Amino acid sequence: MTEVPSVGGTRGIFDIFVPGAFLFLNITGIVYLWPTTGGDTKQLITAVASQAIPGLAVLVCFGYLLGILLRLLKTRAPDRWSGYFGWLISKIKFKDGRAYLEEFPYFEHIKEVATNKLPGDAKEFYCEFWGKREAAGNREFFNYCKTIINAVDKRSALEVYAAEALTRYVASMFYALLISLILVLTAALVIPARELFVLASAYLLAIVIILRHLRFIRIKEVETVFVATLQNYSSGNWPKINKEDARTTT
Repeated sequence: MTEVPSVGGTRGIFDIFVPGAFLFLNITGIVYLWPTTGGDTKQLITAVASQAIPGLAVLVCFGYLLGILLRLLKTRAPDRWSGYFGWLISKIKFKDGRAYLEEFPYFEHIKEVATNKLPGDAKEFYCEFWGKREAAGNREFFNYCKTIINAVDKRSALEVYAAEALTRYVASMFYALLISLILVLTAALVIPARELFVLASAYLLAIVIILRHLRFIRIKEVETVFVATLQNYSSGNWPKINKEDARTTT
């Protein structure tokens, strides 16, 4: 459900279009610099890039297309790699890094936070509602909570969406940087240009930074959903199942 990219309205501008436009510009640049690219192709690229309206139209069309494709790659893989990266850093520092290997949506982390770092009602709520659905990779329950929040609490839904959009943006940029890095390194082996190696180094540094921090960004998203669920569940906004209707239907 939440894995389907959203294009309507202002949603998707940053988490879909920007990574797609970044990748498209890198592909276009490599095609332009490639030794076997014909003169007509280079003239076409130059002509489109030199005119604002045609250039913007092409950028929007292909930027959104590539952004959707990047979004369909999902967040699971870079999140897992980020967890392994954090685990490795913990091992280097002689610390326990098992928490980095936990599957999304990090039930053990939420349990630890609710038990030791939040007021008592958070722990009670976790045991009564959230913890009963505890299972490795229980994404269905997490998505269910986000859907209910969107239906009953628009203000919290905006906060949840902002946290989710940041995660999607960083994950899509990770894929865009990784693909661009491969393209730039390939071009650098063919084209004797030191600037390409400098660009590749910048992309590699950005990838390392994302791997170091993506897990923390996604944990923040889960914590936002947990607090919003706690708030609406405690205030009575959470939908209740009519037991009479449930017995009638069974």
